[in-house]
Amino acid sequence: MDKDKNNRVRVLIALIGLLGVIVSAVISNWDKIFPRPKNDDGQIENREGPKPHESTEPQPTSSVYFPAPTLPSWLNGDWHVFLTEGNSPANKPAMGMLGTAEEYWRIRVGADSLSISSLTNYYLGGSYVQERPQKVSDVKSGRNQVSFKLQDGSDPVYHYSLNLPDENNVTGKYSAKDDWHPGLAANEMFGAVKMRKLK
Repeated sequence: MDKDKNNRVRVLIALIGLLGVIVSAVISNWDKIFPRPKNDDGQIENREGPKPHESTEPQPTSSVYFPAPTLPSWLNGDWHVFLTEGNSPANKPAMGMLGTAEEYWRIRVGADSLSISSLTNYYLGGSYVQERPQKVSDVKSGRNQVSFKLQDGSDPVYHYSLNLPDENNVTGKYSAKDDWHPGLAANEMFGAVKMRKLK
């Protein structure tokens, strides 16, 4: 009799454990089992609406939103960006360029957003670093690739196209119209981009 009772207790404990595993699996995969409905243009509908303490007016932001596929999370962080100038050698002295330029970017990637800030005085480190949001637009992402337009204040709009196989091999190209030197024979700036993540 005691043996039967012990067996029933063991079976009951096993069933409770199995039920717990199933419930936790359903909860952790809820969005995959019951996906949120999408509207006609493929965007996920927001059924919650604005929260009472939030304003419904659009807030200014330097982020730009785009549909999936999403960008890799390792793109988040601070980057040392090397730009190699590719326009004609005759233009370089007139522009005061030596053929290369360096920038520091802080990139933030969300589920469907991208924001880029320029970091000034980064080489000094610490509290000397100043973050200046850039205007990001026309983001298009694909498998291991992203292209976007970037503008710092009244500077020319730069078009970037980056390859993103992994965080150690971010390369690409850029182009921009040089509005500062309209008298130059070829005022189109273009070149290569190589990025190194800062630890």
